[in-house]
Amino acid sequence: MMPLALLLALTAAQAPFATPEAVWRDFDPRRDPLDVEIKKEWTEGGAHYREFYFTGETIDGQVVRVYAQYGAPEGGKSLPAVLHIHGGGQTVNPSWLAFWTRRGYAAMTFNWGGRWDNRAEFTRWGTFKEGNHLDARTGVVVHPDQRASCWYHWAVLSRRCLTYLEQQPEVDAQRLGIFGVSMGGTLVWPIAAMDKRVKAACAIYGNGWDTHPPDVTAPDPRADDADTRLWRATMQGESYAPLIRCPLLFLSATDDQHGRMDRTDAILSRLGGPGWQAVTPNQRHHVAPDQGRSLPMFMDAALRGGPALPKSPETALDLAGNGVPRLRVTPDRLADVERVDVWYALGQTQPMARHWRLAKPVRAGDIWTAALPVMDTGQRLYAFANVGYRGGPCLTSAQQSAVPSRLGAARATDQASSLVDDFADGLHAWVRPASYTDPDRDTTYLKLGQGPDGRPALVHESTTGGHIQVGTHKIGDPAWRGPVGAALSFEIFSTQANTLTVALTENEFVPGMKVYTAEVALLASAAWQTVTLRPAELKTDKGEVLADWQRVTNLELRSSTWKGGDFTLGPVRWR
Repeated sequence: MMPLALLLALTAAQAPFATPEAVWRDFDPRRDPLDVEIKKEWTEGGAHYREFYFTGETIDGQVVRVYAQYGAPEGGKSLPAVLHIHGGGQTVNPSWLAFWTRRGYAAMTFNWGGRWDNRAEFTRWGTFKEGNHLDARTGVVVHPDQRASCWYHWAVLSRRCLTYLEQQPEVDAQRLGIFGVSMGGTLVWPIAAMDKRVKAACAIYGNGWDTHPPDVTAPDPRADDADTRLWRATMQGESYAPLIRCPLLFLSATDDQHGRMDRTDAILSRLGGPGWQAVTPNQRHHVAPDQGRSLPMFMDAALRGGPALPKSPETALDLAGNGVPRLRVTPDRLADVERVDVWYALGQTQPMARHWRLAKPVRAGDIWTAALPVMDTGQRLYAFANVGYRGGPCLTSAQQSAVPSRLGAARATDQASSLVDDFADGLHAWVRPASYTDPDRDTTYLKLGQGPDGRPALVHESTTGGHIQVGTHKIGDPAWRGPVGAALSFEIFSTQANTLTVALTENEFVPGMKVYTAEVALLASAAWQTVTLRPAELKTDKGEVLADWQRVTNLELRSSTWKGGDFTLGPVRWR
């Protein structure tokens, strides 16, 4: 029989950790040699690059060999350096190396996800299956302790990358920054908190609270689960935020399913250092160029002595004298303000399913004020402001939320419309849902154009393979929701015969999510074609028929084989 003292000691050794500091207490990212194996070196565009493997850690006697690439401007000295942490399903991204080296940085990108499809080069995790994203348990893992989790080991490799960066002779080890995308954004929080070498951090999409419901007003079914509570306290981003002392920028999109908007202000308010956010309206898992430009400017400010970012815009939500809700915006650095946009959404408690309306504010002195008309003063209202500054940065305010009737004598002045959109006011309500996730480019797919009769139209530029996808949450807004008994109608310009998929979604990214689709055959024509659909024509892949338009929040038009040049969409309405 095992002695009681030894049994107690072993039990204690296997007990889950109680704090973030305890999880990381005895880890030294500099302790083990890197044992770098260079595969290739080359010079291109004024920068020197290398592809290599190095030792990340040793697990059960097996060495984990990390695949990575690194670049630095030729002849550079005392350079700031930036580490890229990729997202789920992604890997080493050389375009980020070119992005940063052009700006005078050294940069590193590495693979944490392991084997994937026909990937030839990747991090070799050996028999430790948790390291490979395909095999990993990405949820709550606290037994025997949190170090059994894939998230811990992916963060270990990230911190070892910082060791590689600080050892490069052209790098200033006191000026290291990190940024991560999606799952990489989730990893930013523990790395920035526990590794004091990080002097600037940017999380893209990942903003903690992963085991909480997206609707902050909803009860949490896992709130009383002991393992989940422990995981939240030791491994989620919100538990690391108070330990982060360096500047942090959060980039995301209003309707993102991973960086859920209603949780952002809560985690930023916990930061131990300064924080900013830049949010793209009406997008999901895509940061548009207006907000993406904030990333290099943020790194310049923190690591290169560049101009400091303005303070985040201040906002207040109240009622105007006529009872109409309004948002008042007070930006920093008034002389540099180029644009103030106010965005607001009505009724929808799930952030992934909101349509964000654009409200143009009016300036009076130091304050911009926008009216926010509503249809029902008892429905919750959400609002925020984006402020664009001369030179490029765009900063987002905290989100304000209130039920107008609780603010005072509110008035409902908005009205329902059978016209969903005729694009006379632009394309701000429409997106390409499958846009790129990494903000390292400024490609746009949608533009305002004209149809065959000269009327305004949404134009999706032709792509390789004819992949077309446009979408809007506008049909989930109470002003544009489809009436019972109505048909959905839209006009399409198609110079060749094409097949179009119409898809409508309810319960987006929450339990009970359903997608109803219909296939539409288009003829080759030199004029507009009108497509009309009734609910019974749309079905799920299980054959479930759409009953009505009342619960759907997202409309998408898709084609994977579009022929005949640009896709052109005309007025969308209910008939």
